[in-house]
Formats: sequence, C-alpha cells, structure tokens
Amino acid sequence: MSKIYIAAPFKRQAFAANVAKYLVAKGHRVTSRWISATNVELDFHSKAPCLAESHKDLFDIDAADFVLVLTVPEPIGAGHHVEVGYAIGKGKRFVVAGPIKSVFHHMASHHYLDVEEAFMRIEEWT
Repeated sequence: MSKIYIAAPFKRQAFAANVAKYLVAKGHRVTSRWISATNVELDFHSKAPCLAESHKDLFDIDAADFVLVLTVPEPIGAGHHVEVGYAIGKGKRFVVAGPIKSVFHHMASHHYLDVEEAFMRIEEWT
C-alpha cells in the first residue's frame, strides 16, 4: 500500500490524526509525524525548534509516495502550502481534499470537494 504524508493547517491536527487513522485502517502508512505531536507550542521567533520541526516535515514528505492536502475554506496557516511546494519540487504526486486555495493546487493529480469524497474514491489516488 501507499506511504502518505498528510498536509493541513496545524489547527486541524486532530482532524488530520483522524484521517490518518482511517488511512492506516485501509492498509496505508502515514509518514506525517506532526499529527501525533503533543504540546507543540512553537515560538516562530525561536529558530532552532522551528528548524527542527520543519526539517522533520520535509523528511516525512520525502518518505511518502504522495501528499494528501487537507484544505479549509477559511484562511488559516501557511505551512501546508509550503509542503505542497516542496512536494511539487520533489516530483511527488499530491491530492487536494477541500477547496482550491492556491494556483499550485491545480497541479494536483486529483481534487475532491472534501475528505469524505476523497475517501469514497480512494482507489483512484492511492
């Protein structure tokens, strides 16, 4: 089965963790360690911890076959957009589940209105 990195706004960590549980139950491996991180309160002015977290995320994307991007209608966070750019730069396939929020989202191999639709059609993108 596939190795999948889940990219989403950090404020959606609990939702992303539930998505990961579903994917694991379907036999996939989720490489996103950020979704199980606890007590992560990053001060964006503290360089060392931010670098450590960002390098972990990039390593986890490298370990994945492709990236599942969970977008939301409201404008929150930007890290998942950086992760999409990194995935594109690495030649990784990616899937968007949610609204298109960037011109780069049109480069996705598949786009679904929400994660429920993506799950119903999981065989198309895994």
